[in-house]
This record gives sequence, structure tokens and C-alpha cells, in this order.
Amino acid sequence: MDRIIENLEESKAERISYETLLNRMMDYFYETKVITTSKVLAKNMWKTMIHVCAEKLQKSLQAEVEDIETDCNAILELLKQEYDVTHVVSDISDIIKDGGLTYAEGFDQICLIIDRDKESFLATPENNQYGYVVEKCKEKGFQLCITNPCFEFWLLLHFDEVFELDTEKLLENPKVTSKRRYAEQKLRIIYPKYKKSSYQAEELVGDIDKAIQNEKEFCEDVVGLENSVGSNIGRLIEKMRE
Repeated sequence: MDRIIENLEESKAERISYETLLNRMMDYFYETKVITTSKVLAKNMWKTMIHVCAEKLQKSLQAEVEDIETDCNAILELLKQEYDVTHVVSDISDIIKDGGLTYAEGFDQICLIIDRDKESFLATPENNQYGYVVEKCKEKGFQLCITNPCFEFWLLLHFDEVFELDTEKLLENPKVTSKRRYAEQKLRIIYPKYKKSSYQAEELVGDIDKAIQNEKEFCEDVVGLENSVGSNIGRLIEKMRE
């Protein structure tokens, strides 16, 4: 969310920081399959790029980029020494320049769609991330869409069997096998075709109206979703249909 806000402010001011430059390069690496599923590779490439900025370019992440093409090429040259980025196109700087958000206030709507996942938000007296995100989205006019406890619960809403599940266990979503948590395990029983990496989404889309109606029996309030089982994705879909 902070990154979206920063990108909007940069786009409005027609500037770009080194942090945004590196983030757009990482986005490009994912899109072109330079990075696939390896978190270690992504982390190491990010560290390398930060090192290039600090040591070679002598720039902080908050500094404004003056020459995107020159800096992109400098970063790529050093990345090529350690990683397989040989098929990165030569005009990456143009892709980076065009990679910002196009946003018309009062016309466009920005939505953040995320899972609650207990470990995803810090919750301390000094830093309540969930509350911070809720308030910032309200302040900026963003629509915040939460599914608690996880994405699989939104899929479970497509089946009436969701009402037979243990709500307390759903909220806690404990591990029930070495690889799966409660919600995913129940979804695989109700919908055996489900796998995290692939499933027949079009089959579920056919029951989207059932999911929207079933959702209304659980928490839909974005504040309440911090600690309650539910989702407000259905509300988003209804708004999109208007």
C-alpha cells in the first residue's frame, strides 16, 4: 500500500526514486521469468541492486533518478556478472519509464485485495499494521478487500458446505498436515480438484453468486475482518457490476 501511494505521488510529480526503479526492475524480472518461484534468488538480486545503488551509483533508495537509461544499464551490467539475465531486453529503461500507475482521481478506483493471514500483519502497540492499512485506505479512497483467514476461504464460500465448518478452527487455521492448514484441507475435501498451483477457476466462477450470498452470513466489515472469519470480496464484485 505504501508503495502504491509512493508511485501515485511520483507519477503526479513526474519523478521516480531509486527504490521505485528497483521495484519496477524486479516486477520486470518476474514478468519475463528471470525470477520464477525462488525467493532466495529474488532476495539476492534485490540485495545486489541495493548494493549497486549504494556503492557504484552512490545513491540512497529515496534519491531521485536523473537518468533512468544510464542507471538501468549500470545495474544490469553488474547483475549479469552473477545472474542469468542475458535475455533481458535492451530497452528495459523504456519499460521502466512506462511502468508507473496511470490514475485519474475521481474516475479510477484502486483496490487492495489481500488475505488476512495472521502472520502477514505485525500487531504491536507501537505498530498495528492492520489498523494502519485500514485507515490509510480510507484516507486515500482505496477499497481494501480482505479474506480471513486465507484465499481458500473465499473459494470455500462457493459451496454451501462452508456452513458446516468449525468457525473457530477456520479463524485459527492451524496446520492439520505437514503441508496444509485447516481451510485448504477442507477445500480439497469439498472440491477435490483444488491444488494451490492450479485449479479450474471457471468452474468456480459459475457459482460466484452463491459465494456472494454465502459471504453475507459471515463478517464483511473491513475493520471486523481483522479478527473475524469472513470476506468482502463479494461486495467488490457487486460494486463492479453496478
